[in-house]
Amino acid sequence: MPIRYKLTDQAGRTYLGFQWPLPDGETPGAWVETSGEGPLCGPGWLHFYDDPLLAALHNSIHANIPNPRLWKVEVAGEELRDGQMKNGWTRARLICELPLPKVTTTQRVAYGILCAREIAKDSKWLAWAEAWLSGTNRIRAAAEEAWRASWASATTSWTETAEAERAAAAASSQEDAADAARLAASASWAAQEASMADLDLLTLAKKALEYS
Repeated sequence: MPIRYKLTDQAGRTYLGFQWPLPDGETPGAWVETSGEGPLCGPGWLHFYDDPLLAALHNSIHANIPNPRLWKVEVAGEELRDGQMKNGWTRARLICELPLPKVTTTQRVAYGILCAREIAKDSKWLAWAEAWLSGTNRIRAAAEEAWRASWASATTSWTETAEAERAAAAASSQEDAADAARLAASASWAAQEASMADLDLLTLAKKALEYS
């Protein structure tokens, strides 16, 4: 059966306090089943990630679970996907707990910028993004200037660039690290929503780990 990945709080609960049946040693937790009715974000679907790294990066724009636990999950039944952002299944059970990947604030910001760069059109923003990714210009003032330029340009793709710039500005000044990480993740989500083509988020996430 397919394997996916799930985040819960420390007690094994998810949205609205739903308690997942937890594994007991090598015995998986009991199966949970839903109807498969309605939209992906509704109660008809159980929600998962394709990879632990995507779970770690997208937590802040989904359930935003403080200090989450990561679980390896066996899934079955019907599937509904939102690209690589997340996917839903109608049957699942927790197999075992895994260590949550550690991602730095800089890597989270890089992820947001890499995603936004896939569809951004403004030349000034793209030049700033390349400078930030190369490490040659991570000054807050430069990020703020790019943010203003992107909003002024009619060719810039919606808010994904602005979110990434705001994240980089915060990270560059070493202030509001948590907010920077959240904004960077928002950039990846906005980029996916603004583009008709699916982004290869996992490849971009792995690329982001190269930044420091």
